[in-house]
Amino acid sequence: MSFTAVLAAILVLGAAVTKTVDLVRNTVDKDASMPPATWNVLAFVVGVAYCVGWQIDLSAAILGLVPSLADQTSRLTGVAGQVLTGLLAGGASGFAHDLFQNLSAGAAMKRTKAKTG
Repeated sequence: MSFTAVLAAILVLGAAVTKTVDLVRNTVDKDASMPPATWNVLAFVVGVAYCVGWQIDLSAAILGLVPSLADQTSRLTGVAGQVLTGLLAGGASGFAHDLFQNLSAGAAMKRTKAKTG
């Protein structure tokens, strides 16, 4: 699997994690009173839950990209590889969250500008 394919898979998983965490945050914490670390931890938990639940394991593909680790791909198989993949997806969700937030803010500015003329 190429670097681009691994990166794309992690980013897609990160986007799914982001939307799930946003849904939970908007349902549970409407007044934004909970500490931000809560949502960071939840992103990692959701990422691991998705990857273990769906049996997504990209660890062999990730290790295969590093020449000195290519022969170690069998060390992280099964649940350990799924947990590693989930942690990476949880980490990528921060990037996806910021990306979605910036896109949303840009769209809001365009709508406001269009209304004011």
